[in-house]
Amino acid sequence: MFVCALLAGTIMLAQSETLQWRQAMAEYNYSKAIELITPQIDSLRNNFYNLQDSTAVEVEAEILKNLLLQKANCQKSLYKFNEAIVTLDEALQIGGIDAATLANIAECHRLSGNDIASYMFYSNAVGMAPENIFLRIQKAMLHYKMEEFQNCIVEGREILKRDTINQILITVGNSFNRMNQTDSALVYYSNAYRRNPKDYRTLEKMSNIYLSRQMFDTVIVLAGNYLEMDSANVVINPIKGLAQYGLKDYKNSYDTFKKSLDYGCDPLSGYYYLGLCKFMEKDYRTARAWFKKASQLDSTDVNLMYYQGECYAHYQGGFHREAEEYFSKAEAMIQPDSTMMYKIYSSRGDMYMRERKLDKVIQNYKVAEKYGQLNSVQLATVGYAYRLKKDYQNAIKYYEEYYRVGKQDSANWKFVEAEMAFIKEELFMQEGKEPLK
Repeated sequence: MFVCALLAGTIMLAQSETLQWRQAMAEYNYSKAIELITPQIDSLRNNFYNLQDSTAVEVEAEILKNLLLQKANCQKSLYKFNEAIVTLDEALQIGGIDAATLANIAECHRLSGNDIASYMFYSNAVGMAPENIFLRIQKAMLHYKMEEFQNCIVEGREILKRDTINQILITVGNSFNRMNQTDSALVYYSNAYRRNPKDYRTLEKMSNIYLSRQMFDTVIVLAGNYLEMDSANVVINPIKGLAQYGLKDYKNSYDTFKKSLDYGCDPLSGYYYLGLCKFMEKDYRTARAWFKKASQLDSTDVNLMYYQGECYAHYQGGFHREAEEYFSKAEAMIQPDSTMMYKIYSSRGDMYMRERKLDKVIQNYKVAEKYGQLNSVQLATVGYAYRLKKDYQNAIKYYEEYYRVGKQDSANWKFVEAEMAFIKEELFMQEGKEPLK
């Protein structure tokens, strides 16, 4: 009798207070909802741990867990993911483990950027509810995000056994594509595209694979069929233009890229291919005009400088000065950073010296010399490498260069002096004459 009265009182109190925080949630006032729901949780929590009757414990546990889940939803809506995780953890402790709460915790971890923790909780949730497709989808998507493509394929196939979902077909296709297994990728992309022929993004992925295989006719057929439904598509039109260019159908490719620009496609690539089409048709003046427009959008592309130079080089009437200007610009753009190249090759020289790979020491230091002056230690090192190879003339050359920049009476200076004395004696023994005065 006492237990029934207690339960009735608890339920009436819960119903009264529930109206208030539910109204706050309905108004998206999640902060107020948390303020209203927290005292109710605190009160129930205090009663819960003092209850002895098993029936009362079970009822209060269910009520308390539901309130904690509602509070966690409010915290999650306010992007307080860590606080929501703490609340959900308490809900598990009070009401027992269930797949939905595990998934809720997983989602909080995912939203806070902890993909590994999210994956662990989704895996546990899937273990408890293996037929739940939603949970498997979340797990598969996490695999893809974490670039675990083989695992994504395995999970995706499990989902597809239960339901043919286009996005999963595409995700499995993407996974195969990222693993460079393009035949398998095409199987899944094609299946998805057949189910939704308006999905131009999947058609784009298929077309890129076919273009890489130079299957230009296939791309033109696929693109043409799609453009009958959506003639102004800014993704598929340029793809058709690329395929036409690949078939050396420069006139139609030019027309396609021209229309693509009118439709609003990427102007940089549009100008570039318009220029290439005219260049291949030997209309160098028109080609150069398009390349110039492209270079105004991207002045760092060496190809645009090169092709402008090429156009001037083909002009009648002698435009060699202009051609040279653009060729020089292109050449300058591909020159490596001299400081970094000096550091790379001199470091390689040091590395090979430690291994006594003398030919590589000399080879790398000579390249480094093209980008900067060797310092005194490096000059001595090259001289020593030549001396060990018994190439005494070159050893003398580098040791003499060392004398011009080295510090007199230093340890290296004394080393080079000893080296020069050794070489002097060796040459005297070999030739009967001294190399140095």
